[in-house]
Amino acid sequence: IGIFSFANRTYAAMNEPNVEAAAALKDAGVWTVPPRPVSGHLATAVEAVSRVYRAGRIAEAAPLLAINFLLDRPAEEWDRSLAQLAARLGELRHIDAIPNHALSAKLVLTCERGTTQGSLILTGEQSPRIQSLTLEAAQDD
Repeated sequence: IGIFSFANRTYAAMNEPNVEAAAALKDAGVWTVPPRPVSGHLATAVEAVSRVYRAGRIAEAAPLLAINFLLDRPAEEWDRSLAQLAARLGELRHIDAIPNHALSAKLVLTCERGTTQGSLILTGEQSPRIQSLTLEAAQDD
């Protein structure tokens, strides 16, 4: 969808009517943003997150971790945090990845006793690696 305005004088104030028209189209449900697909690189990383949660060990994703990953947060700390999440939430049932773009996604892990949310960011290399991962128990759990 595109909105174009034409006026018969230089510097006519067309921005406001364009924004109003766009808002009206959005409010009417005509202007929607299509869902972003999960890229192949993200899908691979999400599968690694699944293995990590199920095993309770960040080492399960070792081949996919960027060089900074364990420098930012040591493996022992990751493993303790994963054990705490698993004790609180139980077995992993499903992961939903909502992409921000091809190398980043919001994560929602559905477990037997609740959910955990987080984010996943991959490096911009030719073979992207996991640069950042967060997993935190949802507030209402």
